[in-house]
Order: sequence, then C-alpha cells, then structure tokens
Amino acid sequence: MLRIYTRIVPFSLNKKTPGQVGIILKPKNKQKDETTVTYYMNMLQNLDMPKNICVSLNMGEHIDPKKIIKKIIYHHPVFTSDAILAQKRHKEIDGVDKIHFCGAYWGSGFHEDGLNSALSVCKSFGKSL
Repeated sequence: MLRIYTRIVPFSLNKKTPGQVGIILKPKNKQKDETTVTYYMNMLQNLDMPKNICVSLNMGEHIDPKKIIKKIIYHHPVFTSDAILAQKRHKEIDGVDKIHFCGAYWGSGFHEDGLNSALSVCKSFGKSL
C-alpha cells in the first residue's frame, strides 16, 4: 500500500476497481479483473505501532510473502433471490410478539449493515446510541 498524504489527513484505504488505470498491475495469467483494496489499519484502528499494518483484499500476488502476517480467505455472502425478497418483508416480522431481528443479512452483508440493523432495533425501543 502506498501511504498517500494530503495536506490535511492521510488516506486510510486505497482502492482499485476493474478497468481502472492505476499503480497495481495484474499478472497476465489472472483470469478475472477484481477490485483490490488495502486498508491502513494503523489509522483505522488507531494502532500505536512502530510498523505499518495493512489489510489487503485480492492483492496476494503483489505482496512479498515474507511480509504477510496471516492469510485468511473470506467469502462475502451471496444473496439468493429468496433472501432479497425476505429482506423486503423485514417489517412484517420485526417487533411481532416483542421479537426483533437484526443482522448484516438485512442489508448487503457488511458489518456496517449489521450495525445499522441494530440501531434500527434500538430506535424501535425509543433509544439511540
């Protein structure tokens, strides 16, 4: 990851989307064009560390293996058409018999969606965070 600074604040992530001209070159044998993202964790998590810690997605072939702390393969949820239809019916079940449902699955599957879903439940109780 390149640490790119503005006059105000450094960026905490760099992103390259398919077809974008950028500093990251894809190997010739790469069959599909993937979005790549690198998060600068020192900034995002307020880490006070002597070394820069970066988390990269879809960048394995561009990183010196000696510098990789841990490699984890994650898969983002893929929603079926039934799941998307169920998302649209959330209000039909939420709060019935004082039972509320929250989770990332009510959105796009990201942890931010889980948080937004939980905040919605809080709001139904008349509470805010």
